[in-house]
Amino acid sequence: MESKLPRYDDLDEGERISEEAQFISNEADYVKFLERLYREEGIDLSLYKQNQMRRRINMTVRTTGMPGYCAFLDHAKQHEEIYRKFIDRITINVSEFFRNADKFQVLEERFLIPLFKRTQNPLIWSAGCSTGEEPYTLALLLEKHSVNAMVRVLGWDFDKNALARAQTGIYDLKAVAGVPKPLLDKYFTRLDDERVQVNDRLKLRVKLEKHNLLEDRFPTNVDAILCRNVVIYFKDRAKEDLFVRFGAALSREGVLMIGASERIPNAPQSKLRALEPFFYVRTDSSYPEPDRRSRGGL
Repeated sequence: MESKLPRYDDLDEGERISEEAQFISNEADYVKFLERLYREEGIDLSLYKQNQMRRRINMTVRTTGMPGYCAFLDHAKQHEEIYRKFIDRITINVSEFFRNADKFQVLEERFLIPLFKRTQNPLIWSAGCSTGEEPYTLALLLEKHSVNAMVRVLGWDFDKNALARAQTGIYDLKAVAGVPKPLLDKYFTRLDDERVQVNDRLKLRVKLEKHNLLEDRFPTNVDAILCRNVVIYFKDRAKEDLFVRFGAALSREGVLMIGASERIPNAPQSKLRALEPFFYVRTDSSYPEPDRRSRGGL
């Protein structure tokens, strides 16, 4: 009999579990399911908020009529489409080009344009790149500002299926609705009435790698890190550790961009300070402090 690993000793951590998130079978079956996901896919769901994650998993398991979590996993592995959709669901692979366009405008105008003036070899990292919309958006900005053609955006994700889809560069029209028409015409090929594909020039701008943000060593001296809508389901201890590591990964004048529904609870401990809502720099950077009176605070 397999022994339960320490990471599963206190999954709920006092969290109030809703009726929808109650165990379908029992805790032992759920823990074995988690252990298999970690061993077979490198996905550690113990670091996610269990109320949200179990509700999401339960909804998927119930649609198949399976009596428990491990039985569902066995069933899903025999049906590729079911398994892929399940992994997508628990890894929250939802994105689009220029998502939150107003925030990308701030990123471009306040941070990237000055960065491109300082260096023609910036290091830009999409941490949790999902199916590729974000790193390709950043690649479009590199092209727009004629940055050295050898410079590539680094895209990390631990979902191999999402990365495989990113490698194809094929997207439906809804995903590219926010791409300015001149960039859409220049860097995308229309495949049919519903899909487009990024061209080879744009693909060369993106380097996709399979990594686990919670375990693998980070790159260093990064000029821009985007980690958006990735940590909102993480437990507080996982978030705190992640932001400390992001702070250490930034270059002195680098910027960290987080999601519109996120905040950094331990910014001082992470050696980060806020400049704009959702934008952070190192505490020792030369960026001036924002005028909080005129902005109404952060």
